[in-house]
Amino acid sequence: FVLNAATGAVKQRFTVDGDSYSAVALGNLGVTHFGQGEVRTSCDLFEQQLTLAREMGDRRNESVALGGIGMTWLALGEPESAISNLRTQLQIALEIGDRRGQCSALTNLGNAYVIRGEYGKALEILEQALAIAHDLADRRHRLVEGRARAIEAQRHRAVAGLRLDLGGKLARRGRRAW
Repeated sequence: FVLNAATGAVKQRFTVDGDSYSAVALGNLGVTHFGQGEVRTSCDLFEQQLTLAREMGDRRNESVALGGIGMTWLALGEPESAISNLRTQLQIALEIGDRRGQCSALTNLGNAYVIRGEYGKALEILEQALAIAHDLADRRHRLVEGRARAIEAQRHRAVAGLRLDLGGKLARRGRRAW
């Protein structure tokens, strides 16, 4: 019941600060239905996401929707249809510089070729996905490491400040006591 109500609510397009969230919501509902094994419903929602994204000129959501559609075709045992959608997803992800989208499309393409029994092609594609995943992990690691250094510096400043504050309080108490 909740998903049906949410699906109905999403069909009413809404905009906040110029950004449409309906396409994202449709995609999230598609993922939820997919996770519950409702693959055809999931595919319908991804198709709606794709239509809306194209109407808005939202290439990133277009790419995400194509990935969702590709995954539903894989789940339905139609690797050829999946490959068509995933290739288009990859093309868009390359055009807009979406590395995560590229990695996702390549991973799913590799899976489609495994299902088709084309293991050499699958391995070639999955190695490309792995290279991107390593690059993304390295970037994330550097970002996390930089953030950790900044937090550590803040901690040292806070500890130093507390020591100064405590030292001042002790000195004041010491003056009163003498």
